[in-house]
This record gives sequence, structure tokens and C-alpha cells, in this order.
Amino acid sequence: MFNKLRLNMAIRYSVTLGTAFIAILMLIFLAYLYQTNDTIEKNLARVTESRVFNPTFGIFSNSGADEYTRYSLSIFLQKDGAYIVSNGDFYDEDTMTQLLKSIPSLAKSGDATGRIKINGNFMAYSVNQNRINNSYTAYIYDYTRENRSLFELAAAILMIGTLGLIGIVIFSFKAAEKTVLPVENSFNKQKELVGNASHELKTPLTIISTNLSILQENLEDIPEEKRRWIEGISVQVKRLNNLVVEMLDLAKMDEMQTLPKTGQFSLSDLAERVALEAEVLAFEHNISMVTKIAPNIRMTGIEANIEKLIYILVDNAIKYTNIGGTVTLSVQNDKKRPQLKVINTGEGIDKADLDKLFDRFYRVNKSHTNGEDSTRSFGLGLAIAKSIVDGHQATITVDSEKGKYTEFTVTFKN
Repeated sequence: MFNKLRLNMAIRYSVTLGTAFIAILMLIFLAYLYQTNDTIEKNLARVTESRVFNPTFGIFSNSGADEYTRYSLSIFLQKDGAYIVSNGDFYDEDTMTQLLKSIPSLAKSGDATGRIKINGNFMAYSVNQNRINNSYTAYIYDYTRENRSLFELAAAILMIGTLGLIGIVIFSFKAAEKTVLPVENSFNKQKELVGNASHELKTPLTIISTNLSILQENLEDIPEEKRRWIEGISVQVKRLNNLVVEMLDLAKMDEMQTLPKTGQFSLSDLAERVALEAEVLAFEHNISMVTKIAPNIRMTGIEANIEKLIYILVDNAIKYTNIGGTVTLSVQNDKKRPQLKVINTGEGIDKADLDKLFDRFYRVNKSHTNGEDSTRSFGLGLAIAKSIVDGHQATITVDSEKGKYTEFTVTFKN
């Protein structure tokens, strides 16, 4: 139970912290990406403004020697293929040739500005076409440096993110361990107290029961007006005995971390046996006991515990079935998984109560019962059933409709 709680908490911590961590890294990357794109656009604009082609002298003016001018060039391309370039040594001959071939197509496509990649060089461009003499003026800013920095940042963020997520997972498991530990210790102490108290109560209760049996065998020696006190004591002793037995059973179920002495057995035969025993109790309350048990349904588990599980569910169903009603015990295969169902007619259970049914000492309103005496019900039966189900890695669900039925379904893993 606590291992599952630790795992769930660790997963929640990991998802929450991991999401926040990744979001921060993504914001850092997106902020840098935005800043880089803004810098590229501004530098291209500066190149366009600072370098103006003078057709008289056939040169580009250069109004500055800022950092951005070192990584830029301007080209005046005529229709016969002749061109004039500033900072012409920036690219090798092959790159320059491909760039010159690209300029007319960039202008004709209507893309006056944009970005291209040639021979591993990343270029932001702005192309103007003079339709009178069919010439082109192109301004190029090389942002290969910025692109490399962006790639390096992405790689760094990926590495930091991976290491960070590993650290978050480790931290989450340690945090979950520390968070659950006090609760687990408290639960174990409470469980130990219940188990020890139950064992200690058994001896005096046995002595009291024995003495009561002797008194009841000699009731003729006791005045009539005092006999009812003995009967009252007897009822309460039975009640305490049942409570102690259920508390001990619950303590045993809580101890089941793994399934000891498991084996293959017939769930069908087990259900038939419990149904046969329960028919007497059902008959006493004028209730019909119906079985729908498929043959040869087998499962792996602790047979004694599964028998107790079936009995608890059937006994609980009889308790809350209307006089003249029906309890149905069903065993079938559901997608090759053994499935046990116990259905009873009656008042049903409020939707608000369904989630509380497996809580310890929780009891549905007694007015919904068929008059079953209070010595047999303490609100621990379904808690014991849930512990048995959890110990077998199975699932138990309950469905009910007011005034019609209540259905418990247990689905086993094999």
C-alpha cells in the first residue's frame, strides 16, 4: 500500500517539477531565439541603410565599420551577369557563384526579404529589382555565427534538461519517501496496537464466555428477574468476540505485502461451496440464493483468503437484501480474467456512500438492513475484503441504484 503511495507521490512530484523545469528552459531558449532573430533583422536593416550603390562610380558607399558590416556584403547584379560586390572576399568562389544565381529567382518570387542557406552559410537577404534596366541590388547578412550559438544553446539546454530531469526524479523519490515515512510509521504502530490489543482481549473474553456458558447451563438456579442480565451480557460478549476476530483478520490482511503459499485452485468450486453454506442464512431471512457459476474457472492465490472474501461479500449482500429479495453469486471469465460478482436486490446505496464503503468501521444506515442483529456488523467486513483484493493485485468495484440493486465486482489478474 505504502509502496504504491510512494510511487504515486514520486510520479506527481516528478511531473510537476519536471514540467516547471522544462517550461523554464523552453522560455530561456525562446527568449534567446527571439533576441537572435531580432538582431539578425536589425543588422540586415543596417546593412541595407548603410550601403548605398552609386551607379556613377560603380561602388557601394560604406558608412560604418561596425561588427555587422564584417559579416555582410552588398551585390549589384546586371542583366548580363556582370556584378559589383562589396566585401567580396567574405565567401569562396563556389558560394559566391551560387548566391549570384539565386538573386534573380529570389526577386522574381516576390520574396524581397528572407533567409537562405548556401554551402553551410546561413544568409539573411534583402533584394531590390530595378525593372527599368533589369538589375538587382542585394544585401546579405551572414548569421552563421548566431545560428551556431543557437544550436549550441539548444544542445546545452538538452543536456541540462536531461541531467535536471534525472535529478528531479531522484529528488522526487527521496521527497516521497520522507513524506510517506511518518504516515507509514504511524500506521504500523496503529496496526501493531490493534493486533496486540485484539490478542490481549481474546483471553479475558474466552474466560467470560466460558463462565457465561456455565451460568447458562444452570439458569434454573438463577432468579427469573436476573436471567435477562445474563442474556444481555452474552449478547455483548458475542459482539466483542466478533469484533476481535474481525480486527485480527484485518491485521493479518495488512501484513500481506506479498502472497505467501499461493497456489492454483478452482474459483468455481470455492464459490459453490460458499453459496451452499450461505443458503441456510438466506433461507432464515426469506431470501433467494441464486448462483451463476461457470465451471472450471481457476485462479492463483490464497484459497482460504478468497473463500473469506466471497463469504464477506455474500454475507454483506444478505444483510442488505429486502425480505423476499434475491442474492446472486456469479463467477465468470472476463477477457480471460476470473471475475466474481455478488448482486443483491434491496434499497441500494447512495452514490455519496459508494466511495466510503471500504473504509474501516464505516456502516451504511442500519435502516437499510433486513433486521440483521448488530452483533455481526462493525463496518470491518468490506475493509477486510478490500485488503484481500489488494493482496491479490485484483480490483473491486461497487455499483448501486437506489431502490433496485447493489453489485460488487472483483476482477482477478489471472
